[in-house]
Amino acid sequence: MSKKYLVLGASGQDAAIISNLILKQGDAVYGMSRRSASRSFWRLEELGIKDKITMLDGDLTDPSSLDRVIKKVHPDFIISAAAQSHVKVSFDQPSMTAQITGLGILNLLESVRQSEVKDTVRIVQFSSSEMFGGTHNANPDGKLSETTVFDPKSVYACSKVFAHQVCRLYREAYGIFAATMIGFNHTSRFREDTFITRKITKAVARIKYGLQDKLYVGNIKSGRDWTSAEDICRGILKIANHIEPDDFVLGSGVAYTVQEVIEHSFNYVGLDYTKYVEIDPQFFRPAEVHNLLADASKAKQILGWEPKISFKELIEDMIEADLERVRKELK
Repeated sequence: MSKKYLVLGASGQDAAIISNLILKQGDAVYGMSRRSASRSFWRLEELGIKDKITMLDGDLTDPSSLDRVIKKVHPDFIISAAAQSHVKVSFDQPSMTAQITGLGILNLLESVRQSEVKDTVRIVQFSSSEMFGGTHNANPDGKLSETTVFDPKSVYACSKVFAHQVCRLYREAYGIFAATMIGFNHTSRFREDTFITRKITKAVARIKYGLQDKLYVGNIKSGRDWTSAEDICRGILKIANHIEPDDFVLGSGVAYTVQEVIEHSFNYVGLDYTKYVEIDPQFFRPAEVHNLLADASKAKQILGWEPKISFKELIEDMIEADLERVRKELK
């Protein structure tokens, strides 16, 4: 029999990609999203799966809506990909970020605890590498693992730490299958263009076709472990189907700076980035995280997971997608 997956944050990058993977394995997808969130399902439309998903209205800040959705779906799995996930926005709208990204997960767990699926449903929470913050707590090789001490440097990261810890509490206190995936900076052609990787690839495509003159960025020296979102979502399904709930870091273990992303992107289309890129102080964070690098050895050993898509393949796929979008725009 097919299983039922309730995917929260249905309009986002991760929800779209994991929904596609779930459908390919023959299971049913129910997507939940807020009415006040972006209701554009362009990702699902590009993947050709929008009509294959049952859409439901629900809000992590409204426990009654969570109760209603869980009762209606009676899910076997809940993939918790909903959040206010933009770090800069979390400084501008801290209370909203904490309500959705932090307390929203407590609401979800409480709804599950009081539901008929408490003992059977499997939850996987999207935690974040931003929880680690400063790298002074890293392993000797500079990498960050499941046992690294958290040191959040944004309201978003603080909210994710709360959500992560409350998942661990509920599985220990109530026996709920509440696993977590500590994801590093995964990206794809479906990433929102307010995030730096997609901001870069979209700008490169538009500059290439003469629709944009400059790319304005902040700290180009910060490094991130940019992993394919598809690889991350494959790992999430492994976590969801693991025998016991646990915490797993997922990432490539290789870091690239924003400048390296810029250089490779412009080089790919035959342009000199120095002619088009400008540093703009408004894009610097109030508290900067300079480098994040994953130690995913636990996931490799226990789940047999490791990324398949290289950094260059990832960025080039994103550029090709944005070039195609610009060509359609120009028709």
